Amino acid sequence: MSSNKQKNHYIPRFLLNRFASRSKGKRSRIFRLSRDGQVIEPHTKKVGATRHFYGSSSKGVEDHLGPTESRMSEILRMIDTGESANNFRDEIRGFVYLQAIRTRALREQWVDNTQQLLTKLSEAAQPGDAIRAVEKD
Repeated sequence: MSSNKQKNHYIPRFLLNRFASRSKGKRSRIFRLSRDGQVIEPHTKKVGATRHFYGSSSKGVEDHLGPTESRMSEILRMIDTGESANNFRDEIRGFVYLQAIRTRALREQWVDNTQQLLTKLSEAAQPGDAIRAVEKD
């Protein structure tokens, strides 16, 4: 069950909201530099997100990230109220790892590596190999 999300956040909004310059209800703004070096203050809805970052919404990646992000947001609130971060170190470690792989650079590297692998496989294959391999199964 995937939602119809066209803009995907690669920086979770709950993290962006923690750095909000101002908030009104559920709408928060954050300072950032524009490409031309100007300080701007967009809504967190528009920061750290890009159109179909995880592919089409039918893949449901954004939906699968939701529970992890909700849990991490809850953990940070508990730490804010005085609980030791050590109590959550495995979950924090997993979330930091998730953030590290949730980047455009890694996604592009993955695509490049996959394309290189497919090219090498197709160069190594002889005509008819694929058909014979399928026929065996």
